[in-house]
Amino acid sequence: MEQDKFEEYLNNRYQKEIKYYDDQACRNKLYYYGFSFLSIILSSITSVFLYLIDIYLSIPFRIYAFITSTIVSLTLALISLFNFHEKWMNYRTTCESLKKELHYYNAKLGDYSISTDPEALFIERVEEQLSKEHTRWLRVIKAKE
Repeated sequence: MEQDKFEEYLNNRYQKEIKYYDDQACRNKLYYYGFSFLSIILSSITSVFLYLIDIYLSIPFRIYAFITSTIVSLTLALISLFNFHEKWMNYRTTCESLKKELHYYNAKLGDYSISTDPEALFIERVEEQLSKEHTRWLRVIKAKE
């Protein structure tokens, strides 16, 4: 394979895919941790409100407990519905696999050491990783149907 075409592939496809998967992994991790943290904090606060209801028999504490427990339910439902954890893991796995492939190529490790066309092998393996990720993504989506 010509070096110009390989460089074009690295810049126009490979680097963009690395950035995409890294961004998606970070975004899904943030959503997963954010919603999880919110549900943990609010469920703890709900317990306090329920305790205060018993002590003061106060209507505002009932309303607060209702609101916080509703938000906890919604955050847990969002985590489940949008599969933030599974997507985060899949995107991160793909991103790191793609990065590893470039290191193997640059160091001429594994199949790259014996290949007559390491650039073509690199492209083939990267595209295989992208195809695998798409299959994993479909599996996560279909699991919810």
